[in-house]
Amino acid sequence: MNAVIPRPARQAAAVIGGDPHGELNGEPHGDLHVAGGWRIHTADGRLTAVADVVRALLEPHLGDRLLPDPDDSTPVPVPAPDAGSGPAALTLAFDEAPPAPHRTPVGVPPCGGPEPADESYRLTVTGRGITCRAATAEGVFRAATTAVQLITASAARLSCQELTDAPHYAWRGLMIDPARGWLTPGEVRRVIDLAALYKLNVLHLHLTDNEGWRLHLPATPELTAAGEDGTPREFYTTEDYRALQEYAAERFVTVVPEIDLPGHCAALREALPGLPAAPAPEGLAGRFPFVPPLDLADPATRDAVASVFADVCRLTTGPFVHIGGDETVGMTEDSFILAIRELRALVQGVGQAATGLAGILARRDHPGRHRPVLGGRTDDGPARHGGGTRPPARAARGRPHPRTHQGPQDVLRPRLP
Repeated sequence: MNAVIPRPARQAAAVIGGDPHGELNGEPHGDLHVAGGWRIHTADGRLTAVADVVRALLEPHLGDRLLPDPDDSTPVPVPAPDAGSGPAALTLAFDEAPPAPHRTPVGVPPCGGPEPADESYRLTVTGRGITCRAATAEGVFRAATTAVQLITASAARLSCQELTDAPHYAWRGLMIDPARGWLTPGEVRRVIDLAALYKLNVLHLHLTDNEGWRLHLPATPELTAAGEDGTPREFYTTEDYRALQEYAAERFVTVVPEIDLPGHCAALREALPGLPAAPAPEGLAGRFPFVPPLDLADPATRDAVASVFADVCRLTTGPFVHIGGDETVGMTEDSFILAIRELRALVQGVGQAATGLAGILARRDHPGRHRPVLGGRTDDGPARHGGGTRPPARAARGRPHPRTHQGPQDVLRPRLP
């Protein structure tokens, strides 16, 4: 696998003046032999679930070199510093030492809380193995994914060293689009594994679009019913969706489902025919070669969409639901603003707004002024999630938005090459 590994904070030879048989943190520092067997060890029961996931991530790379877990009462066999034989230990532990200084991550925490989780960690490589330490289980897991990359990317020997690391961005997301290109639950789990290995912590599932509706909703089964010719549709059952969220949570990844409205609604229109089109700009009605956006001022449309979001919010364990809002070609600005306000109110009205559900894009209450797309405020109150337009220009370029010093306000993304 490709590796993304932090630069070492310390290397043994530099710390002890070049002595090839000295110590790093009290451990022999002769090169670690990585090509032999490995055992995952933790003496803290609170990290057992993390150890199980790390084992699952390492197994495809190590095969039978990944040895069974030893009993807690059994000492973990380790090689001598220069022996190159016997299994090495990948040890997971909570860190009792003060954490290395690091900046508070910028952006909205995927957990929905006011502060991001502590994902900082310390990783030590000695002649006996690799030890991952952090103050939180999430930090230990992030350290372990670095260890997986070190083990799999190294040929035979690994220099002894110590790494310290912490994220710059609180929200590190990956979007996949099963609406247009179907992905089975097994394929989504593989994507989640890859996201976790590279320390991404949000999986944005684009579940609905013109090409398909991929989540079964008990109150609106028409959305995933077989086509007119009897051909079954591909979609996630409620059990599939719950299982994917549980799988992601075990890897400290938050699933954010997107129900893309009021545009991109051909699949919904096919399932629920007769819903009126949103008002079009004067003189342009019928001239757009696209499926017309929904009119959220229409009571029947609003009721149908309310039922959709009630089910989606009930099925979603994470604190965010994405309401789309992009490419609403063919509707007036006023109908667009009304639609987004209605969609946001529907999500908040389900009763989960206090945990972070909601969301809105930019509004033009003031000419030429954009609003944050995620985690900012509008004049209607706090907004925790949304989509539809780009963030303010400074946020889009990867520099902190001036408002971020007031607390998590905007999702930021790094500058792209």
